[in-house]
Amino acid sequence: MKTTLTEDLIRSMSTPQSFQRGREYYRSNAISETYRQEDVLFGECEGSSAPYYHIRVELDQSGIRSATCTCEYDWGGICKHLVAFLLTCIHDPDQFTERASIPDLLAGLDREALLSILVRLADKDPSLYDWLESQAHLTQTQVSGPGMGKGQKKRHTQVSAQNYKRQIKNILHGMDGYSSSERYWGLHGMVKELEEIADTARQFLESGDAESALTILTTLLEEVASEYEYFDDSDGDLGSFLDELALPAAEAILALNLSPSERSSLARKLKPTINELSDYGVEEPALILAALEKGWGAAPLTDDGDENNDEWDEEGEGEGEGEWENDWVQAGLTAAKLNVLQYQGKMEEYLSLCLQAHEYSRYA
Repeated sequence: MKTTLTEDLIRSMSTPQSFQRGREYYRSNAISETYRQEDVLFGECEGSSAPYYHIRVELDQSGIRSATCTCEYDWGGICKHLVAFLLTCIHDPDQFTERASIPDLLAGLDREALLSILVRLADKDPSLYDWLESQAHLTQTQVSGPGMGKGQKKRHTQVSAQNYKRQIKNILHGMDGYSSSERYWGLHGMVKELEEIADTARQFLESGDAESALTILTTLLEEVASEYEYFDDSDGDLGSFLDELALPAAEAILALNLSPSERSSLARKLKPTINELSDYGVEEPALILAALEKGWGAAPLTDDGDENNDEWDEEGEGEGEGEWENDWVQAGLTAAKLNVLQYQGKMEEYLSLCLQAHEYSRYA
C-alpha cells in the first residue's frame, strides 16, 4: 500500500520535544528488530526505563491508522520512540524485513500439521496451555451462538478458575525482581495483559456463557485485589481496571438469575475483597455486591435521580432498606440489566425497561 508518511506528518503528531528526542534516537540507531506484515510494521526501540520498548504501527493511504509503543509516555502526541521508528520507516525502509501474515503462513497446512505446531508451541512455553484452553472454550461458546433463551442447551464444559488464576498470577508476578521504578513503568503493560483476560470474559458474556464470564471476572477481582497493595498505582491504572470489572460482573450475575441463596453465598465470598478495595479508593466493585443483594428486584433509576417502582417490585424482591442505595449504584444496575436483556435478545423487556429508566436514546 502506498502511504503519505512524511516528516511533516510525524511533526504534526508529536510535540517539538518528542520530535527532537525521537530524531536523536533515530540518528543513534536505537531502532532494531524491524519487520513488516502487509501494512503493519513492528520493531523495538532502546529505552531509558526498560531495555527496549515494543512498537507497532499500522499504515493506511492517509498515513498512519494506529501507532502504539509499550512505554509509559502520556503527555500529548506520540512518544519519542515512535518518532524514531517512523523516521526509520521513511529514511531506511530497507531495514524492514517482509514477513508473511500468519493466515498466509499457515494457509497450506492441514489440521494435523496445525495441531502439531500448537502442541510443540505449548511444549516450548507451558504457560501457553492455559491460554489455549480458555480460547478453545471461548470458541466453542461462540460457535454454539449467543443467548440463554428457552430451548437452548447450556454448554457443559466450563472454564477453570485455576486456569485463569495461574494466568493472572503469572502476569502479576511478571515483574518480580524488578526495581521499584521499573515496576512503576511496567504497570501499564501489566494492566494491558490483564485487560486481555477481562475481554475474554466479556466475549463469553456476550456469547451467552455468563457462568464462565463470572468465573473469570471474580477470579480477576480476587487475584488482582490480593496483590494491589504491592504496586505503585499512583496513576490509577490498576484501580481503573478493577473498577471496569464491576459492570460486566453485575451483568453476569443478572444473566445467571441466581437464586437468593446462591447470591448470598457469593456475596459472602466477595465482600471482604470488595470492602478492602473500597478502603483503597476503588469504589465501583460495590456494584457487584448490589447485584448480588438486589438481583433483578431493584427499581430502575430514572435520569432525574428518582427510582421508578412502577411494576418493577411486583414480586416484592426490591422491598426493604438495602445497603446499596447510592444513585450511581442504582444507575449501574439499570445499565447492567439493559445490557443483559440486549445480549439475550429480549427486546420487549429491554424496551420496557428503557422507558421506565427514561433511557430514551437506548430505546430509540
